[in-house]
Amino acid sequence: LDPETDIARVRAVREVCGPDIPVTIDSNCGWTIQQARYCLRALRDQRLLLAEQPIPAGDFAALAELRRESVVPIMADESVFTLQDAWQLSNHRAADIFSIYPGKHGGIAATADIVAVARAAGLRCTIGSNLELGIGTAAMLQVAAAFPEVDTDAFPADTIGPFYHDADLITESLRLGPPMAEVPTGPGLGVELDMAEVEKAHQLYLQHGLGNTSTEWTQRARAPIIADNLIAEGKMQPMIIVFPSGNATATPEDEKQNDRTQASYGAPMNLARRPTS
Repeated sequence: LDPETDIARVRAVREVCGPDIPVTIDSNCGWTIQQARYCLRALRDQRLLLAEQPIPAGDFAALAELRRESVVPIMADESVFTLQDAWQLSNHRAADIFSIYPGKHGGIAATADIVAVARAAGLRCTIGSNLELGIGTAAMLQVAAAFPEVDTDAFPADTIGPFYHDADLITESLRLGPPMAEVPTGPGLGVELDMAEVEKAHQLYLQHGLGNTSTEWTQRARAPIIADNLIAEGKMQPMIIVFPSGNATATPEDEKQNDRTQASYGAPMNLARRPTS
């Protein structure tokens, strides 16, 4: 990893976007504690909204040490999968914000338990993402609207998954803004399965297996083009997320894609609210 390149990248993004657009950084566990300390000190004049998961998960004491030294709020993502993780983070005072999403925690009930820990500790949460389809995104919207601890006004939610896919498994697309994401109001999660698309996805799974992103059904390589169009149409809010130059699990092709997409585009609408009648 190259901390100097990371610092230069963040400074370049801030210079281009100006002083008013929120900028966050997400090192995805990519820094050591020494690198994180150095980078956050060097970037204290960049008015960062938050620093997400600056060091690897598992060392709650080290993350707490970093938080005490940092003027930038620390958000835990990979560090908070389970209820026990949330308790450890709160007990160590190791994070300011929890990044939560039902797909990570194993459902809405488990997510609600983690929110309860945040409430007891006086911490805030926001909605993270694994680029879910409509079903997962609907669950995220329900969580965002249900708990006041999920502060999407201050920390925009990543309800962006459906923008990255060519198709979905629900009959009606979610309304993700602008100016805000609307919580679907039907029974359950508020969405209805499109059984024709479910069958199509099933057949593609039988043909290609899990995780093949080169099929005609979902093409994440198109993400930069999609994001350009969404910003131009006013459907994506220009909140910038800057990722580090290195990722221990990424291929060179992934890194090239990250440079284009993830360093340029952030969450779309920052609010999840039930429509008023």
